[in-house]
Amino acid sequence: ICEWCGNEDENSSGDINGDGTVTVADVLYLLRHTILPSRYPLHVGNADYDGSGSVDVRDAVRLLQYID
Repeated sequence: ICEWCGNEDENSSGDINGDGTVTVADVLYLLRHTILPSRYPLHVGNADYDGSGSVDVRDAVRLLQYID
């Protein structure tokens, strides 16, 4: 597990980088993961923001809408 993966916790949905807050930094990490998943690992439970069962750019868009 890496230091930027976040914690797989039902209360941390959207907190992808594990810093305790949901910010644009989480969106950026999620987008990086979609391009280079092996370099930017994450817990699907935190990153599947739209609840579709997979992690993709749609999760980043939904998360960004939440932040805005």
